[in-house]
Amino acid sequence: MILGGFMSALTIVLAGLGLFGMGKTNGALHSVYEKRTVPTEQLGSIEAKVLANRLALTAALLTPTPEVIAASAATVEANTVAIATTWTAYMANHLMQEEARLAQATDEDRQRFLQQGIHPALVALRANDLKEAQRLVSEKVDPLYAPFNKGIEALIQFQVDQASKVFHQADTRYDTIRIISIGIFIGGMLMSGLFNLFLSRSIIGQLGGEPAEANRVAQAVGTGDLNVRITLKQGDNSSLLASLKYMQENLSKVVFLVRQGSETVATASTEIAQGNTDLSGRTESQANALEETAASMEELSSTVKQNADNARQANQLAVSASTVAAKGGEVVGQVVDTMKHINDSSKRIFDIISVIDGI
Repeated sequence: MILGGFMSALTIVLAGLGLFGMGKTNGALHSVYEKRTVPTEQLGSIEAKVLANRLALTAALLTPTPEVIAASAATVEANTVAIATTWTAYMANHLMQEEARLAQATDEDRQRFLQQGIHPALVALRANDLKEAQRLVSEKVDPLYAPFNKGIEALIQFQVDQASKVFHQADTRYDTIRIISIGIFIGGMLMSGLFNLFLSRSIIGQLGGEPAEANRVAQAVGTGDLNVRITLKQGDNSSLLASLKYMQENLSKVVFLVRQGSETVATASTEIAQGNTDLSGRTESQANALEETAASMEELSSTVKQNADNARQANQLAVSASTVAAKGGEVVGQVVDTMKHINDSSKRIFDIISVIDGI
């Protein structure tokens, strides 16, 4: 985030320098065109028309026919009007102090050149006074042209010098902005490199190693490989790799405890199953014993009933014995047999009860 802000600030500075340079260059071009090129063109046009007037006068003197004189006079008059218009336009420009002084002196020379040279020579030509026209051209037009032309050339040179000055300023400004831009760019690259180095070291310090190594360990631990080797730097206990190692150790302990618990649960389950099997066997044995007990009880009940019948019969026999004494011997024998049978039944009942107690 800091690097992003720094690069944004650097971009803004470079963009500002670029806009500043383009603005200055555009201003310089605007100045060269409006303040130097246009005036130079105006001065050149004036100089060309003045030279054309001199040529027209010379042509009229060399060929003094009415047609040539009329054509030359028309050319001179048209050029004179155009020169005055162009000069007015030139003077309307924003002139520097030195330029204004030269322009004022040149305008004075122009006025003398027109009033004392061109106009009188044109009047003499139209009057067909060739001798006077020749004299005016030789004594007035040519001498008065020299300072006026010198002034025009000085003004043109002034425009060239100012344009050259603006050019050199723009060129110097370009070199300065270029050097500053290159310096800022190089400085930005150095700062970016230093920041990247610092950031890389910071990230490696937080990770505890190279990003690839941290990624390999994290993937291994994430997939359940708790045997992956994690090598830490000496004194490292807060990096990502240190946290992964701590997590690996804790997970290994948890897995060991879970495995131990699973084995305990498996053993207990086996014991419970065995106990259930034993319980089922004992339950089955008890069911069989109960069936045997029920059968014995049924047999006991039958024996008791039989004993009751025998006792009732013995009682009847005893009653009969008391009344039938004559048959005592026979009855006593029957009683003895009955008592023996009862004794046998009682012994059998005792055996059954012993069996029940054993169950």
